[in-house]
Amino acid sequence: AVSWGAGGLLIINIGQLVEIVGLGKDSKDVFVSLISIMNCIGRLGAGALSDKLLRLGVPRVYVFGMATLGLGVGMLILSAASQSALYLATLLVGFLYGSCNVLGPAILGDLYGVRNIGVLYSSMMIAIISGTFLISTRLFASVYEAHATEDGAGHEHCVGQGCISASTHACAIMCFCVGTLYLTFHAYRRGVCRRALDGALNE
Repeated sequence: AVSWGAGGLLIINIGQLVEIVGLGKDSKDVFVSLISIMNCIGRLGAGALSDKLLRLGVPRVYVFGMATLGLGVGMLILSAASQSALYLATLLVGFLYGSCNVLGPAILGDLYGVRNIGVLYSSMMIAIISGTFLISTRLFASVYEAHATEDGAGHEHCVGQGCISASTHACAIMCFCVGTLYLTFHAYRRGVCRRALDGALNE
């Protein structure tokens, strides 16, 4: 949920983010294109890379954990609220968001098999929707509105680091915590399997 929420924070709110860093509204189309391109590359790259690593003994959950940590880095970059930071964060988050989208269903298949993959994927969508709503919509909006000012027409505007600093830092912390949990789970599971194998060999 956190991984998709972090990606959605940038993707869903790209219109406000363009305004926050001082770019014109026309720049929004450029960032939408960048997100789409990097999302596609992430889906293709993560799928191929995870298959190759899996054959080398590295489970997909480890790759997912690294992607989540990378999203945390992307949120810290975005928190700088500069034009260059927005470009860099868009490239990184777009790529990693696409990676998570392809790794999620693959991990479910690895852990539980593909017999009930439809039900499992539907269950995963609950996590995606909840993370997107809580982080991308509620968290971002609350911070943005707290710093926004209204113009004569009643429209809210916000420019500067304060508009996103709290939400991006909170999201980064969540990504680092969850990513660390993924890697810890991988290390724990690997240790359990190794001890089980050693015990069987000793018998």
